[in-house]
Amino acid sequence: MVGISITLPFSIKYNSLLIILFVLYWILFLYSSNSVTIRNPKLFSSIFLFFLTYMYGALISSDIQSAIKDIEQKLSLFILPLVLASIPVLSRKKLHLIVVSFIVSCFVISILTFRNGLSFLEAEHRVWAMQDLILMHRPMLGLYCASCIFFILALIFSIRKLYLQILGTSLALWFFFFLIIINAKMSFLAFAISSFIVFLIYLFQRRNKWIGTVVILAFIASFYVLFLVNDAVNSFITALINFEPFSYEKYSSMMVDSFNVRFGIWKCCKEVLNTDLTWLTGTGTGDSRLLLIDCYNRNNYTVQAQEMLNAHNQYLESWLTMGLIGLVILISVLLFAIVDGIKQKQFIFYSFVILYMICAISESLFDTQKGVVIFTLFYSLFAFHLQVGNNVYTANKNIKI
Repeated sequence: MVGISITLPFSIKYNSLLIILFVLYWILFLYSSNSVTIRNPKLFSSIFLFFLTYMYGALISSDIQSAIKDIEQKLSLFILPLVLASIPVLSRKKLHLIVVSFIVSCFVISILTFRNGLSFLEAEHRVWAMQDLILMHRPMLGLYCASCIFFILALIFSIRKLYLQILGTSLALWFFFFLIIINAKMSFLAFAISSFIVFLIYLFQRRNKWIGTVVILAFIASFYVLFLVNDAVNSFITALINFEPFSYEKYSSMMVDSFNVRFGIWKCCKEVLNTDLTWLTGTGTGDSRLLLIDCYNRNNYTVQAQEMLNAHNQYLESWLTMGLIGLVILISVLLFAIVDGIKQKQFIFYSFVILYMICAISESLFDTQKGVVIFTLFYSLFAFHLQVGNNVYTANKNIKI
């Protein structure tokens, strides 16, 4: 498990190999000797149903090759939860080791961004200058770094040694500023929103409901006043809601490029969903990308067509590919996990899922192997091994297969 978490940011090839070896070990030494007991069947069933929706998407697809490739990519959605829900409960020490291994790996990959020095920071277009230096897709690296911040905060709360708390705080600050350096706007925004939501949950869990309510009302009032009084904020929010491209005369290209590209994509998603009964049945795996490209060409969205971009929104991606049932099950998987984490008072669990849920608004996270594995790995670890008390589930929460 440590090897899987270490290799995840670096090499999906070696990461997949380690997952295969882990599953083989489970089959040979665990499954062969005992019946398999699934802990927390509600969370396991929800993510298993989500995997089945991809099977449905493959069945209705006209592109068999793409469908098979997609199912191979999504196998971790079924395999990792199955294995991690049935192996003996890991101790907190082992869980911490897996999480710390991932944090260290992400730290190393962030440091390697500066392997050629700091000259790219002075470039006129910093984002373009660092494209060849970043060893991961930038939004995905942003998700990984933002996840590390929440993981570190959870670890800081669980340890008592001052030097480890100082080290953890320093690492969290590093990842925070690294998000700014690489201009991971969407990940940074998702982290900010997630932090606000997590803070409110913390207040309510600490029975500070009046404070939480006041904070929410103050935020809503401030946003409303700012929206009414400030014309710049008003026009910016209106453009966001209506998917209207931002003017490059008003805003820098570094700030609004990604928004404008996504607006074109999401307009085409809406157009495809409104075709026949696509909103209900979906288009099938592989077909959605072809239909989007066709829409890009019709609307002269040159960048989107040349790059053959996906929906850049996991909710739209699932809706396009697997229909309404895919969208509903995806949202259910995330909400069930958040509710379970809040009930169990597991900050590391619900903060991670909330962050992933918000990041999914601007990226099709399950469209890449690294997006699938980070979710299924930590979802499964936290759902099936992080529990209040002595980490043992009561018998009535288990099922045998």
